[in-house]
Amino acid sequence: MNANLWQTQPLWVLLTWLPVPLGCALLALPASRAWGERLARPWVAWAFFLLTRVAFAVVVFGVFGHRSIDLVASHEPQGEAILAGKIPYRDFVSLYAPGFPYVLALAMSISHLWGALLVFVLADLGAFLALARLHGDAAPGPASPAWLYLAFPPVWYFEVRYAQDETLSSLFLALALLAAARGRGVRQGLALALGQLFTKPLFGAGAAPLLLTPRASWGARWAYVIPVGAIYLAMTVAGIPWSRDLRLEASAFGVGPTLWRLPEVWGHLELGRLAWAPEVVLVAVGFTRLWRRRADGVSFVAWMWGCHAALAPKLLPMYVVMVAPALAVWVGRAWREGRLAWWALYGLAMGSAWYADSGPLQGMLGPVGVAVGAVFMLAPVVLAAWLLLAVWREPAAR
Repeated sequence: MNANLWQTQPLWVLLTWLPVPLGCALLALPASRAWGERLARPWVAWAFFLLTRVAFAVVVFGVFGHRSIDLVASHEPQGEAILAGKIPYRDFVSLYAPGFPYVLALAMSISHLWGALLVFVLADLGAFLALARLHGDAAPGPASPAWLYLAFPPVWYFEVRYAQDETLSSLFLALALLAAARGRGVRQGLALALGQLFTKPLFGAGAAPLLLTPRASWGARWAYVIPVGAIYLAMTVAGIPWSRDLRLEASAFGVGPTLWRLPEVWGHLELGRLAWAPEVVLVAVGFTRLWRRRADGVSFVAWMWGCHAALAPKLLPMYVVMVAPALAVWVGRAWREGRLAWWALYGLAMGSAWYADSGPLQGMLGPVGVAVGAVFMLAPVVLAAWLLLAVWREPAAR
């Protein structure tokens, strides 16, 4: 967001932030005794979808004429480049998977103004429907992955407010979860392969754990590895420098609400690519334990995300949307054990991090603003640690 607004229109900034805490309250509302039975109807979920996606988009794009920076500076130029016959990585910079610019080109052929948002909202809808089929019901409920995904504020807020693309990743991950639950290993692998090729490289943080669990079939693994490997091998042979921009991205440090942010801002700490080492070690330790306990892919994804959310050198708040379907399943399994409260608080923390890091943390609101900004930047790290502890304590599968 525009950091100058904190100085020129601070009340307006707070007003635009209010949907986040309000959404967190609505997320947990079906768990209450007073409202649980009243809200347990499918039409409530559909009304929520229309309110938070369609109506919210009309207000943001139609009434206020908002145009997100990513939409103008990244999505539209990539789509235009493809329509002009250019090749990703070779002719223009792209930090996304090789197929993503082609998705943008398709979106722009529909509408230059709102085509990208339409594609992201449709992907969001597809993820919700896949999770509803997984659970067998679209009605709101504290144990329903469909509702826990649908109502999670970072999903719809970042999607509409900033025209973020992570719901594409959500779609493919949700389809993979549905296929795995039905014993369709090859379909699971193909869904993950499509996600890896048409969203962004970080999609692997959700795909790899699902395939590394001892419960994953070899059909799923090969259905993922063969197409992904073939595409990247073909680009390498053709001399397309697909890794150039990714290497630059991997060298980023202290970006986003992770453990490294405050040391980078206040102490100018710079570890470069060495900062990946603690995360890699923690992932390996956790995966070893989960493998021995024969945990399923959802627990693997939860552990992977906890490590990445706490220790990644770069983590933008909207990245959580990519793994939101798996985390929603994990929360719904034991929502009474503090997971629902954690999910709501995590949504608040991730939905507020950009606001805290766009002015208050830098001193625009004085010492009090710095303190509040620091709290909001540390909150996702603390909640990621809680997630890791909860996954670590899960009982072994029988």
